[in-house]
Amino acid sequence: MYQITFKDSASKELQRLSKPIVTKIELLESVEADGVIAKFIEKKGEGIHHIAFEVENIETEMHRMQSEGFILLNEKPKRGADNKLICFLHPKETNGVLIELCQEIK
Repeated sequence: MYQITFKDSASKELQRLSKPIVTKIELLESVEADGVIAKFIEKKGEGIHHIAFEVENIETEMHRMQSEGFILLNEKPKRGADNKLICFLHPKETNGVLIELCQEIK
């Protein structure tokens, strides 16, 4: 876990907003020559595929993102890895970065 702390009184508001951040990095390799990951690497080269943000309520967040003008790649959350519901935002709306919203299934 990582937490930002500030020592001066002018930064108290930032300190109040800081919270522990959990980071997970997945290294992907395509197992199929025509798979999604293989196509991504062929088109864009090696590098970051997407960035994921965990949310409390994925359906609420999906609705909010649509109302803000973002295009969703799926209309309903899908079951993803690590017992999560997932949804992707179209990279054309996020400066070329594929964004994933995810919610732990409880």
